[in-house]
Amino acid sequence: MDQIERMILEHISEDLYKAVTWGSTGEVRELISDALDEFIMAGELYEETLLIPLKAYVHVYNLKPYKGTPGAVRGVRYLTTDKELNGTSLTKLTNSKPTWYRDTGSPTDFAVLDFGQILIYPCPSTAVGMVSVDTLIMPDRHSTDQYRILVRRGHLTGVIDYVLSELYLRRVGMERAGLERYADFLASVGDQEAEKNTRAILYRHERVQSAQNT
Repeated sequence: MDQIERMILEHISEDLYKAVTWGSTGEVRELISDALDEFIMAGELYEETLLIPLKAYVHVYNLKPYKGTPGAVRGVRYLTTDKELNGTSLTKLTNSKPTWYRDTGSPTDFAVLDFGQILIYPCPSTAVGMVSVDTLIMPDRHSTDQYRILVRRGHLTGVIDYVLSELYLRRVGMERAGLERYADFLASVGDQEAEKNTRAILYRHERVQSAQNT
């Protein structure tokens, strides 16, 4: 953590650092944790397959990874038939099948209720079968300075870009630098569409600034 923080502060001028716009280095460290979360989720870097035994007349199951917090569900497979379940939502399920909670049978659909729960439809009438849930995981945050954060060199630049973008966007007059850093972060995780949109905002910002200066 200390090394990443030093690398970030090297990019910031002394005056900007002392301006305490973000309070203290504690906020910088919090942003580093935010950056790691964003990088992991956007880059889909940490995935775990959870195996959940099905129970009779039970629709809702908790997602409990070995470590960390569930971030997104990428897919669900019913292992008994080796078939992928169709993704839906509770709203769509309720609209199409108002009495879905009464239905039993071989599972065909799933819905994510929140980051920690999943709904299986229909539910089995006997405790038979199992589903596998491919889940993107956000690792637990580092609670003390003693934790070592292992970041690949190729990913480190993206983490730094994200933190600097947040810091610069909080400073009046540094919006352009913040947008540039955020676009660089998006490029590092391969989110081409979001990068394109961010650079379009940056372009419009530059045109407005140019018009105001003429």
